[in-house]
Order: sequence, then C-alpha cells, then structure tokens
Amino acid sequence: MKPTTLISDMISYGEAANRITDAGAIRAYQNVWNFMIRSFLSGVMISFSFLFGVVAQLESGQTIMFALCFAIGLHYIIFLNDYLFTGDFVPICLAGLNRRAPAGRLIYAAAMTYVFNALGCIFGAFFTGWATGVSRNPYDGFVGQKVAAVCFKKTHMKYHEMFVRAMACNALVSIATFMANMSQTFCGKCLAVFMAIGNFSTMSLEHCMANWFCLANGIMQVNGPKNMTWKNTFINLILVSLGNMVGSFVIVSCPAYMQQYFEKKKQQQLQAEQHEDKESEKEDSPNVSL
Repeated sequence: MKPTTLISDMISYGEAANRITDAGAIRAYQNVWNFMIRSFLSGVMISFSFLFGVVAQLESGQTIMFALCFAIGLHYIIFLNDYLFTGDFVPICLAGLNRRAPAGRLIYAAAMTYVFNALGCIFGAFFTGWATGVSRNPYDGFVGQKVAAVCFKKTHMKYHEMFVRAMACNALVSIATFMANMSQTFCGKCLAVFMAIGNFSTMSLEHCMANWFCLANGIMQVNGPKNMTWKNTFINLILVSLGNMVGSFVIVSCPAYMQQYFEKKKQQQLQAEQHEDKESEKEDSPNVSL
C-alpha cells in the first residue's frame, strides 16, 4: 500500500477551472424551482453562520472566532450543493468567457441566485435575529448591541472603501471556491474554505449576502432606521454587490480563463505537430508494390 501525501487528493488548477466552467454551463439551464430553493437556503445558512460568529466573538473576545464560525456557512452551502451568488459568480463568468452558454441565460442565473439569496438572508434576519429575540433590541443584550454597531459601521463607511473591500472579499470567496474544487476530500475542502473565508472575515471585508442579513437585522431592531438610514443601507448593498462582482471577475475569473485559453492553444499546437509528424512519416515510408 503506497503512503499518501498531503496533496495526493488534489487535482490541477486547470482541471478545476474546467470543472467550474462545466458547472457554470449547467447552472445556466437550471429551472426556476432549483434556483428558488437552493438560493433561498444559502441565504438562510449565511444568516445562521453570521449570528453564530457574532455570539462566538462576544463570548471569546477574539475576532478570529467570528471568522472561523462564519466560514461554517460556506461549508453548509458547498456540501448541501446550494447556490451562493458570490461563490457562483466564478462559474458563471468562466462559462460566459468560454462561450459555453448564452449571455442571457447566465445573467438570468446570476440574477435568480442573487434575488433568492437576498430573500433567504432577510428571512434569516427575521427568523434567527428578530423572532428569537437574540438581536432584536440593541439596548438589551450584547448580541443586539454588536449587530447595531456593525450595521452603523457598514452604513457610515466611505463609498470607495465599501467597493474596494467588496472586491477583496469576493476575490477570497472565489479563491475558496477554486480550492474547494481542487480538493477531493472532505477535510481538504473544509481547510480550503476556512483559510479563505477566515481571511476576509478577520479583515472585516464586505460580503453582499452577509450584509443583506446584517443590515436587514439592523433595520428590524428598535430605532434601526434611525441608526442606519435607508439611504445608506441601500448604497452599501449596491456598492458591495458591484464590488463583489468586479473582484471575482478581475482577480479570479479572468486569470483562470487566460490559463484555460493558453492551455487550449498549447494542446492545439501539440496536436498539429503530431499530425505533421504522422504525415511526414507517411511520405517518407517507401511504397511497396506487388
């Protein structure tokens, strides 16, 4: 029996890019109910993990605990095969760049995922935060105070900071998606997600679906609209969503497509050379007639 190595379960970056491209092409032709159920559940999972992270951070006093607990949300989504807009933007982009599906179908897939993710996060904010009373009142309990403070910080941030933080955030989420696809074992996928998601959570970067939960929960709190204002809330959601898309496309999707493109060119060149060699062998071989 051969000893296993730490990277024995991994596939190549190029193969992972091809698999993700295939997933994007398949995603473009999913039916409406698939998008509704899987995307909605992803929003709910994000809600559970975000509030879990807040409680863990308050109990431990360590920001890293929020990062580790929030990463569990992406574990739920990956292993339940649900749809998350920020993670799914890479397969959608690669499918489009490789012309594996019409642009209209890809835009439809992205829009459906985003809308039902957001609805799932709003439901999660009501179900986990408001209905349970865990973070309903910012004046009663540490969790409510922490959520209110986070919402105030998010909605009073400079606009360019929102956008740049969102770019960096979804670059890391997209990297987590890539690394999880490169690994073929449960432990490898878990480690990949923890590293990338823990990175952006610790740095307080901006994730649009986490913000849909957090800001919705903040609006539901006592004096929430006064603390945040509706205008700043929608500006944050719009800028962060755009930043997430740009970061994923520019930092992860484009380099992955370039590698796919050059690998295809190399394969075509090798095939052409092999074909020329075969043709030259046929020409050089003597014709034997009986």
